[in-house]
Amino acid sequence: MTVEEVYELTAIDPWFLRQMQGLLETEKFLKRSKLEHLTADDLWRVKQQGFSDAQIAYATKTTDDQVRAYRQSLGVVPVYKTVDTCAAEFEAYTPYYYSTYERPVEQINPDTGDVELLPPQSEVLPPPQASGDDSWIGTQPHWPRD
Repeated sequence: MTVEEVYELTAIDPWFLRQMQGLLETEKFLKRSKLEHLTADDLWRVKQQGFSDAQIAYATKTTDDQVRAYRQSLGVVPVYKTVDTCAAEFEAYTPYYYSTYERPVEQINPDTGDVELLPPQSEVLPPPQASGDDSWIGTQPHWPRD
C-alpha cells in the first residue's frame, strides 16, 4: 500500500506515514543485516532514528550487550546535552540532561595543528537519491535493498 492509499483510508497526515515508512524500512534493513556487517554510518543513522540497542539486537538476532559493545567499538556513542529550564532568563537550579546520537565534529587548529573536538551538531541526512528537490526533508534515511 502506498502512503497516499493509507492516507485515504485513515486520514493520518502523510508526513507521519512517511516517518513510519522510514522506520519500517530501517527495521527491514536491520533484519537482513548481520550485526558485524553494519558500519558506523549505519549505526549512526539507526540510533538517530531512535532505535534502541535492544531493538537492533532483536532485528539482528544478537543480544543488547553484543550491540552495545560493537556500537561502542565503532565510536558510536551518545552525547549529553543540557536543557536550560529557565530559558536563560536567570540562573537555572534544575537543568536536566538528555542523550542523543550526534557525530562529533573535528577541526584542525590553524595555530597549533592540533585536532580539536567541536560540539556535535544535529544532522539531517538526505536519501542518496535526493537530487535538487527538497521533498526528502523530514524523511527517514533510505536503505539499500539487497
